[in-house]
Amino acid sequence: MNKKLTIICDGDSWVFGSEIVDPEIMKTQPKDRHMGEFDWIEDNIPYRLSKIFPTLLATKLNANLINLAWPADDNNTILNRIISYVTNNYISKGISTDDLFLLVGWSSPERNCFWYKDDENSEPLRIWPSIPNLRIHNQQKFWDYYVEHLWNKEEYLPRHIMNILQFQNFCKVNNINWICFNSFYQNVGKSPTDWNDINITAEIGQLKLHTHPLQSSESPDRKYYNQEYLSIWDMIDDVRFYKKNKKNNTFKSFMELNGHGEIYSGWHPSTESHKIWAEELYNYIKENKLINE
Repeated sequence: MNKKLTIICDGDSWVFGSEIVDPEIMKTQPKDRHMGEFDWIEDNIPYRLSKIFPTLLATKLNANLINLAWPADDNNTILNRIISYVTNNYISKGISTDDLFLLVGWSSPERNCFWYKDDENSEPLRIWPSIPNLRIHNQQKFWDYYVEHLWNKEEYLPRHIMNILQFQNFCKVNNINWICFNSFYQNVGKSPTDWNDINITAEIGQLKLHTHPLQSSESPDRKYYNQEYLSIWDMIDDVRFYKKNKKNNTFKSFMELNGHGEIYSGWHPSTESHKIWAEELYNYIKENKLINE
């Protein structure tokens, strides 16, 4: 007899369920309180968890749920966390992974993470290139330099592809069923309603290096940023990566096309959007037979 399916989710605030707030709790709080602050109110946690798509999807699939998602995260952190969790809690203990189903909602690919250390601090330093979000002067100096010189598609799109490939390969090696999708692709200085989806094939095909005059235009470095990364992208499963290379391939675009009433709760999906996304993923998983029956 098969064990009950366990879904392990990871992602950023869109998988965590940020800004999903019990209306009764909101009545007791100052009117000017930012909705994101409600994520950390203990009394709101049961309400939030009951309304977000991972919980709704797990209920539809009669599955246990482990949700590792955390607000504001970058994709390297998301990838490392879910691989570490499965390795430490299953693989290293010799526990079968046959009844696991991994689900990752990737954050916007340009986000990055470094480790910052000084005499008083030793902590992850998450960079959101579109928003200055750092509290220490030296960190802000790094943000300024990073955004001016190091934030570019030539770096973050290949990194995004390699994150997805590593996740796919980890699942294949360990006989784990999986699905992933892009939650959104953030644009500078705009609200979520103005963000666009990303066509990875088209974007990668346009990436080029400025080659030194004495360096051949056919050098491996130059070629590496187009055809070779397109070949790597082609290796990604075009079913288990939700709507790969198709239009409207994110959580964001789906809810905007199919939602009714309030689509957003602040900068995040509303309860209605979580509900229809859970239904979409359930139907997609069933139609494509992505779990063991």
